[in-house]
Amino acid sequence: MKSIIRLDEGFSYLLYENSDTIYKSSLEIINDKLLNLKIVTNDKKEVFGEMCDYVILDYKTGDPNAFFKVVRGKHYFNPKYRLNSKMYKDYKSGFWNQYVNEANAISIRNEHEYEGLFKSVSYATDIIEQEISDEIFVIDSDKFIKVVD
Repeated sequence: MKSIIRLDEGFSYLLYENSDTIYKSSLEIINDKLLNLKIVTNDKKEVFGEMCDYVILDYKTGDPNAFFKVVRGKHYFNPKYRLNSKMYKDYKSGFWNQYVNEANAISIRNEHEYEGLFKSVSYATDIIEQEISDEIFVIDSDKFIKVVD
């Protein structure tokens, strides 16, 4: 699976291997309910050899078809990997705009609990600063694009 986030368009695109369809979703539409959002500075975790604060971001889904009802998340960050919060002001999906307002940095370790179902941990294994080509953000025009509400 590949996910392309186009902040300039306000959409995300999901591309699955061996599929002729691309799923397009608005970053601005949100039917979920924010339960908790706060920065935690007194319970650091070591990531990439440095102690990192985290943002708690918990929400209840508004999607009646979702496999989960509540997500409880910890998003660890290091301020040296900064993000421009103005670029994310319309990225409301998953309340990511609010995370960026709190952390002002990329999330380098994420711990999620899909309440009553399972827990997941994802983390960066390496961060390499480099110029990237705009080509990686180009959507394949030969595939069918399905808009998802």
